[in-house]
Parts: sequence; C-alpha cells; structure tokens
Amino acid sequence: MPEVGARINADRDVFSKASDIFFHNIFPVASYYRPEKTQLLEGEEIVDFNKLRNDPYFLKGIERTETACEKEFTLCLMCCEKNPVDCHRYFLIGKTLNEKFGDWLEVLHIIRDNSGISATSNTELDNRLRDYILNKQEIRKLKLYNNSMDLFEYTENPISSIDNYCGNNLSEKINDFCDRYWNIMHGWKKTRNSR
Repeated sequence: MPEVGARINADRDVFSKASDIFFHNIFPVASYYRPEKTQLLEGEEIVDFNKLRNDPYFLKGIERTETACEKEFTLCLMCCEKNPVDCHRYFLIGKTLNEKFGDWLEVLHIIRDNSGISATSNTELDNRLRDYILNKQEIRKLKLYNNSMDLFEYTENPISSIDNYCGNNLSEKINDFCDRYWNIMHGWKKTRNSR
C-alpha cells in the first residue's frame, strides 16, 4: 500500500518548516535522532504528519483499509521497527484509523517484550509516547510548567510555552506537543530525491 508510506515525493503539499511543526527552540536537532541521520535545522522542511493525514493520496490508502474491513478481511500492516512507538504506522496510520473508525475498528500493534509476544492498543502507545517524551532531559529543560513536570498530577497554570499547542485543555495540549515532537524526530526532510 504505497499510499500510506512515510517517504513522500517532494512535489506533494505535505511538508512544513521544522520550526512551524515544533515551536520550541530545540534546533538544530542532532543527526542521531533523525531517520536520514542528518542534523535538522529549524528552516528545513520535513514531512508534516498532520498535513499527510489529510493528503488525498494517503486517504486513498485509508479508504482501501476501510473497504477491506467492511469485507471482513483481517489486515496486517508490517514494518521493521522493533518498537511501534518509533514507527509511522502507529503514528500516522494507526492514529488516523482510530480517529476515523475507532468506534468499530480496533487497531492493535504486535510487540515482543520480556513476557513474550502480545498486542497493544494505540491508546497504550500514546501513553508510552507521552511518558517517553516528557521524561527526556531536553524536554524537561524546556520548563513547560510553573511548578512541576509531573504532568499527571499537576494540571493547573501552565505557562505560555504550552499554550502555543492545540487543544481545549492541558491534556490535549500535551498530546499535541508530544505529537509535534515525534514529527520532528521522525519526519523525513524534503529533498529533490524524496520518494
């Protein structure tokens, strides 16, 4: 299903400047965080997964998935990432399917851990992503809150830095922050050779 791939032709309108995706001054992003192993500067364009989720070509792939489910097929979208939190299939496809069809479609991710092979939900992966990002040293240094970085207990008086993010409440703003940070770490740069 090439429609749901993460490497994008440079002529598609799904790229944004890195600083427009993630508002905090974390640039340059170190090369070891990036998929193409090159440093990311704030003015460089990368795949913007929010734009990609609304791209007509991508949505054709989502429609194919919906059609297959309506025909009662069991689908398996494979990847090579050991941890699904690092995979665009969770972040791009799984979140899109959950948003559009979550009332009748269950998206599960196969994982292997110390207890063996099991499946986990997008919600569980969202929680893992949130924990992982908010506990990163570089994120803790941003001081998103007045008093505490324990986001699960402290939910009052966020300072203006978190207010830049989308959402009607603190939890939604934190989710948007984490999604944008994930995008910065995993979005491919726009190049003439983008596939």
